[in-house]
Amino acid sequence: MSKIWLKTPFLTRSLCVRGGDEFSLLVQSTFAENVARARNGGGSEPLRPILTFSNHVSTLDDPLMWGSLPFSLTADNRLARWTPAAHELCFNTPIRAFFFGGGQCIPTVRGGGIWQPGMDTTLEKMKMGAWVHIFPEGRVNQHPSLARFKWGVGRLLLESLPLNPIVVPIFTRGTEQVLPLDPATNNSYMYPRRGQDILVAFGEQISGASISDMAERLIREQKPPGTKSEHGPTYDTLGQLEYFPRAPLSPPPPSESPHYNPHDTKEARLRRSSVADVLRHVLRDLGKEAEVWWDGELRRRGAWPRIKADVWKRRVDEG
Repeated sequence: MSKIWLKTPFLTRSLCVRGGDEFSLLVQSTFAENVARARNGGGSEPLRPILTFSNHVSTLDDPLMWGSLPFSLTADNRLARWTPAAHELCFNTPIRAFFFGGGQCIPTVRGGGIWQPGMDTTLEKMKMGAWVHIFPEGRVNQHPSLARFKWGVGRLLLESLPLNPIVVPIFTRGTEQVLPLDPATNNSYMYPRRGQDILVAFGEQISGASISDMAERLIREQKPPGTKSEHGPTYDTLGQLEYFPRAPLSPPPPSESPHYNPHDTKEARLRRSSVADVLRHVLRDLGKEAEVWWDGELRRRGAWPRIKADVWKRRVDEG
């Protein structure tokens, strides 16, 4: 269905995909290498997972992103992504559980913390060399500025470092025009809007180790909350001035909290927080670059200016 929506001019005015072929080859080649390692008994090298992450501007992000890729990739469950999905939305009825479970979604409880079973299962998939995709903002955010990234993505990356994970950012725009949020209810409209312009940009692959190194450097350079970075002001996709760090590290949860882990440390929490911050900046930079490319591509196709409708502008982490 997602491919029909994307490929039908009556439904989608334009689909611009950047880096899709390269990403498809990456998934296929990584899978082939993992199969070869498994057949040879594993050897000294573990199976290598892929961790992708993206902004989350619509409930249609997941199907439309993968619908932009070749059918040969998305039709093979061995190559398809695994992704955490909200239990209260995707697994709250037997029919939905069957549908989303068959689509390789992993039930995860919003607010359940990074130590919940859903995150453990996601990490196990990575240890098996699978491709895992995560929306680090945690929920749909139709504000042009990225929301704060949850720490779950930090846990996935840091605990999979021995596997040398491949990390790929993905930026999407336009799906918020297809299925905007109702500002009164915070729910998506029931029916998608046709005739929109959609962008899907796959970034360059990054090694998990390089992300970890950037996070460690960020920790060493850290300044008190509310002070500007020594590298000067930075801007997100909306152009708003950002400050680093945005907030002090939260205290550890009490022992009765579902977020509590007796083996967790302040240093580990700081590393997860810094990894999440680094990934947010990586995605922000990809987004700025991709939107410039998108405008140029639409002009080349004679589809400029792109169609825009007023959508909800409150960022999900602003209360």
